[in-house]
Amino acid sequence: MQFFVLRDYARETLSLRWRSWMTSYYMKRYFKNRTFYKIQSQSIIDNPDQRINDDLSAFTGTALAFSLTLFNAAVDLVSFSNILYGIYPPLFIVLVVYSLGGTAISVFLGKVCTCQSYIICIELCQHNQ
Repeated sequence: MQFFVLRDYARETLSLRWRSWMTSYYMKRYFKNRTFYKIQSQSIIDNPDQRINDDLSAFTGTALAFSLTLFNAAVDLVSFSNILYGIYPPLFIVLVVYSLGGTAISVFLGKVCTCQSYIICIELCQHNQ
């Protein structure tokens, strides 16, 4: 229980510090060389400082969640692979070959489907013109 609380605390603290640093960095760039006044005088963007803050908040939250998910998956892969290899090495080898083969097939089929979808889209666009 304490581990999960500590993990969540560390994640939120890292997210807050990273967001704070990025906001400070980009706001300094925003105010540098009177960029703020140029944007405001041209009325190009409404509330650019608020948009910077909101975008950085969304970016840091998403990037941190993705990074931690990737890290947790890597730790799980290494730890469970070690356990499985210790229990029955031939099964571990079969599962590695199976997963690599499945990944290769998925990548190949994904490329084929993407190409076919692209070709169909081009044909539809040409037909509609």
